[in-house]
Amino acid sequence: MEPLGESQVLNYLKKISGTHNILLITFEKIDDLQNKIKFEDFQEVCSINNISWKPLKYSQSIKYASSIVNILKLYLYSLKILLVNNIHIIHIRSYMPGLAALPLKKIFKLSLVFDMRGLWADEKVDRLGWSKKQIKYKFFKFLEQRLLQESESVITLTNELKDYLEYQGYSDSKIIPIRTCVNFDLFFPTKQSYTNKESAINLGYLGSADTAYDIKPVLKLFSQMQKIQKNIKLKIFTKSDPNLILKIARKIGIEPNFLEISFCERQNLNNEINKLNAIIFYLKPSFSLLASMPTKIGESLACNVPIICN
Repeated sequence: MEPLGESQVLNYLKKISGTHNILLITFEKIDDLQNKIKFEDFQEVCSINNISWKPLKYSQSIKYASSIVNILKLYLYSLKILLVNNIHIIHIRSYMPGLAALPLKKIFKLSLVFDMRGLWADEKVDRLGWSKKQIKYKFFKFLEQRLLQESESVITLTNELKDYLEYQGYSDSKIIPIRTCVNFDLFFPTKQSYTNKESAINLGYLGSADTAYDIKPVLKLFSQMQKIQKNIKLKIFTKSDPNLILKIARKIGIEPNFLEISFCERQNLNNEINKLNAIIFYLKPSFSLLASMPTKIGESLACNVPIICN
């Protein structure tokens, strides 16, 4: 029920639901489950597309215990499904479901698709301060290795990650790059794309301003552009703390009135992107970056709005 789940899970499943019977298990945050209108909308979409959806409540109150509870829930519910349905393929998104999928694959002799998305454990090192010496890092790298070995098919987001995995000795024939998708019914050029862009320049920033992303170079670039173009604004659409962004902006010398900081609901995103001349973002350089393909790239280009990025 979060934006990435809608754009990068449900969109794909709707397309293949005509040729495959799909049982979808997801973990949903409590706030999303309590949004009854949104929840019923998702149920209806799944029902219309013949997708049997089981949303499980995502436990996150107690650090490690919650993760164990989530995996146990996934294992037991999947076991129940496999006992009463004729399932042939398990498709898992990222690493954590692999803890349940690997034993179930063995028990029921299933084919496994490992949609690894990125280098999850290395992302934790690069973005969230994990150490490669920690047991949890070593454990998830071991899990990654097992999933790569045991899967019949592996999905990566980039050709660079595919090349890296081949260099590590994994079979070329089972690794398939599929970039993040964009729904052209939701993202497209509007009349705003061609009007009101000559008198002023509107630049945009979408998404978080921390972890994988670094907003400081974006603000520095904006500051430099202000010196040659006075009528310029930066619109920042984010859930990150606006005060942190404003603090960095002040240090660089940007007046707050040149920035608009707000959160944009997904259904309004196409409209907002079309008001922009360009979108800027900067990913923190790291090893795990070779596996990244931000969804905002496809969505912005679908609106004919160019990207400035590293």
